[in-house]
Amino acid sequence: MTASMEDSRTEPWLPWAGLLLEAGAQRLLISSVYVLIFVYHTRRSLPVYRASWHQERIFTLTLHILSGVIELARYYLRATEGTVLPDIMDTILCLIHSLTTLRLARPLLRGNETTRAAYQAPAIIRPILAVMAIVRKDSNLHGAVVKLLHAFLYTRLLIFASKRIRLTKVQSQSTIYAQSVFLGAVLAIESSGLPVAVAVYIGAVGLVMVLNRSVSNHLSRSREAVKSSSRLYQLIVQSCLWVGLTELSSIKAHEPLALASCANDEYTDDKTAGGDKKDPQSRRLLKQD
Repeated sequence: MTASMEDSRTEPWLPWAGLLLEAGAQRLLISSVYVLIFVYHTRRSLPVYRASWHQERIFTLTLHILSGVIELARYYLRATEGTVLPDIMDTILCLIHSLTTLRLARPLLRGNETTRAAYQAPAIIRPILAVMAIVRKDSNLHGAVVKLLHAFLYTRLLIFASKRIRLTKVQSQSTIYAQSVFLGAVLAIESSGLPVAVAVYIGAVGLVMVLNRSVSNHLSRSREAVKSSSRLYQLIVQSCLWVGLTELSSIKAHEPLALASCANDEYTDDKTAGGDKKDPQSRRLLKQD
């Protein structure tokens, strides 16, 4: 095993944890934090989602959680034995997780106008890196791809910390959510060890926002203008609409039911939600999020 492989395998999941914890202790800490998050966050949120979301969205969320958990478990269990090389199952799990991320972010009302793109950009980048890793049989790149999943963990920890330090007194909760999603992704990318990856991510978020606007502009054109486009172009635009790579206004105009059951809570920007608020009981329960 080369020194670079060894360094990648023991890359700290927290940027500052490598000085304090060995690889085994890091894995134990990761597992413990995920368990705490699922016990105190996901366990309380899922009943609310089940009550307000339609069955397809619940199925998508379940598939999203399972694919992420299995991908992480497969990697860290094999890491106890040495270098982890990617296989086809890793790639399939990554593709499932990314596709479900796009579908879940599609009607997202939380945060601000950058939040959906902050979720969408990694969902597009991760499968590309996963395919590169399996083609090149690159254990370092494979480890980095898996560690990008820790963005979920960082985001929840940042939201939790923001509440504990009373940041809500100076910023809206929708702003805190948007900042936590973006910074959570940045921390996960930094811990992955990929060179210049943070800059690539920031650029990708901007490009996704441009793509969303472009697709939205096309969807707002007249029927005659749309029909004059090539079949391939129309297929690409409709595919973007299906996965959510367009602005919320277009989704609301073309598929209003997609937004009807989306979580609308204290993390939602009133302007984004269009002033539509859920009942007080659902909002109180979702404050556990």
